[in-house]
Amino acid sequence: QPVQDDREEIPWDQEQGWLGQCQPVVCGFGSLSAHAQWEDPEDNWRKLVYPESYRIFCDPGYQVEGYNDLVYQQLLESQNEDDETVVSTTQSSTTTTTSQVSFLSGLAGEATTTTIPLPPGIEESQVIKSTCTAAGNFSQETSVICEPKCGDGRVVPVDHLPWNYKPEQCDDGNLKSQDGCNAICRVEKGWVCTGGGPDTKDSCRQAGLHADSSVVIAISGQRIPDEEEIADATLIAVSEALGCPARDLEFLEALFSHEQDEAIEADGESESLTTSTAPPAATSSTYYKSEYHVSHITVAVSFRVKMSDPKMLSLDEIKGAMAATQVFLPKLKVAYVSKTSLSDLYVTAMEVVEPTVDGDESLGEVVEPVNFLIYLVTAFNIALGLFGYFFIISVVAPLITWVFNVRSRPERIMGNFNYLPDFYKEGWISNICSWTRSKATFISLIFCMPARIALTWDHVGLMPYWSGVIRASVCCGLYLCGCWPCGSALVAGKRGDLRDFFGFGDGVKGNVELGDVACYICCPICSVIQEARHVDSALRAVHALIEEEKERLAEKQLPAEEDDAGNGKSKVPKQAAMGSGQV
Repeated sequence: QPVQDDREEIPWDQEQGWLGQCQPVVCGFGSLSAHAQWEDPEDNWRKLVYPESYRIFCDPGYQVEGYNDLVYQQLLESQNEDDETVVSTTQSSTTTTTSQVSFLSGLAGEATTTTIPLPPGIEESQVIKSTCTAAGNFSQETSVICEPKCGDGRVVPVDHLPWNYKPEQCDDGNLKSQDGCNAICRVEKGWVCTGGGPDTKDSCRQAGLHADSSVVIAISGQRIPDEEEIADATLIAVSEALGCPARDLEFLEALFSHEQDEAIEADGESESLTTSTAPPAATSSTYYKSEYHVSHITVAVSFRVKMSDPKMLSLDEIKGAMAATQVFLPKLKVAYVSKTSLSDLYVTAMEVVEPTVDGDESLGEVVEPVNFLIYLVTAFNIALGLFGYFFIISVVAPLITWVFNVRSRPERIMGNFNYLPDFYKEGWISNICSWTRSKATFISLIFCMPARIALTWDHVGLMPYWSGVIRASVCCGLYLCGCWPCGSALVAGKRGDLRDFFGFGDGVKGNVELGDVACYICCPICSVIQEARHVDSALRAVHALIEEEKERLAEKQLPAEEDDAGNGKSKVPKQAAMGSGQV
């Protein structure tokens, strides 16, 4: 430190400070403001001593609070004129003695003023400087709050500012009025601004649609808020309840109806507030008087909701929200208490008026833009799903059916027609609505329709299994494409052949009857189940009769073999006993 006159110079130590009886004054750690950054990151953790200082820079889109005020500019100019004024200004928050002031003045007189250059991209309006004083505290040459900078084309968050601060609502990159965003960055009446962000500026236009409404609130407590405070609080509460930006709302008017206790009107008689008084007769114009509710006020606040973006808040959503008062009014009450400056009062939202709409209502409707890429992606997804489904019903399910049903089948009805009971030759054994007794089969046909149709045809020999799978798959494809008549014509002919095989058809092979086509058009699954039940039952009956015939033949052959063995005769092979020509 500089030493005046002939005082002894005390050596300085980098770690312990002055050696001897004198120690440096320590102010402690600096503090970082919201939406700001350190000039030197080491200032975040090191303790500052007199007369060190540190600087922080507001983020882009912010500036030091009050930088544009004329008083603030004059204060900066006066600091360079008189050093004593600088000392007294920076130390105004502390109590200093005369010796301390003279000591500081002496140091300031010998100090040299240096200008520290700013980093690239940082303006003077973004700099917050704090200096450690000899009194052991920090002196701020500027405000420590970063506020939005109007006119820079950035709309930045203001959640760190107090409720009573009116931040910028818009920023179109200029300080002109009559363009929707005025010189103090407030949305002008009849205008809406959209598109603003930390890196983009707003675009303003006149509002072509708006809805006017009003809300009635009751306020009681120790004070009566003024009209401006109620208006600001109402706009914030309504924006929270509707889920729209507060800048899309306009305050129209406020109608007051209030009554105060007599104790407030009498000056100097505040003691009467603590005395209990009997409540007056309950009428519509009297209120209960207590020490907690010394003022009562009812306000009807009229406001306007301007439509800026229907995707964010459409006209139907506004009408629906205000019509559901059992939800909208509690939301307003919570917003008044938690988001506005009326949190110290008792606020109750009593009524909300149905909104009246003025303007082109089509501006409040959500219109989705035509995006052909979305349609192509949707069509591709649908086609992919249909292809996967078609692959399952035409390849996977038929292959499984062939392995477990066709290969392991002992016999078919074709070639064993003589074993078929006459019951199956008179008509269908079940009606077309028999699917109600075969719910599992009905569900399985969702993925096994071609396989089931081909299996039915193969049992009676109408068509080989895999040829039937191909024909039935084409039929299902036509059904999926919406061409039901064409699909039904492919299989209706086989339904007629099936009836001809069992003997209750018209006897004409390949004839397509109108009734069979109608059955497959109205309910193809019902028709397939009716045919499958008839053929499967007939196949089981044929198989049972064939097994019985085999058992009878085996029983007849066993006694004959025993007689031949008793007579000592060897069994002559059947082929040997027959002539070669017979073979």
